[in-house]
Amino acid sequence: MEAIFEQLNSGSCLSYLVGDGNAAKAAIVDPLIDFVDNYMELLKTRGLTLTHVIDTHTHADHISGAPKLMDLTGCHYAMHMLAAPRCVSLRLGDGDEITVGELSIKVLHTPGHTRDSIVLLLSDRILTGDT
Repeated sequence: MEAIFEQLNSGSCLSYLVGDGNAAKAAIVDPLIDFVDNYMELLKTRGLTLTHVIDTHTHADHISGAPKLMDLTGCHYAMHMLAAPRCVSLRLGDGDEITVGELSIKVLHTPGHTRDSIVLLLSDRILTGDT
């Protein structure tokens, strides 16, 4: 598997592209609404299919781009089962795994910052959201 891992924007709210390059499958973690067009162009340029958008928690400091990306691509919108948004298509619990191509992403529930906060474990790194 050719792992994909890329920080997509800078600033106080970070988004990440993760996935399996060989399978041309990707997920975007904590997407920002202001960058949805950029994300779509990146996916098109790289020939990637977006299978998941994942919010690590309910964001109070920006608007998530996940619902719009789900609408544009038909991908799953994943959040913890305690998350309030009704449009979430994949509710996650502690210990669940998301598969993107051959990339496995393990979910750990880490309440504290928000009651629905999760941490995402990849084979060689951890995405902590605001935890």
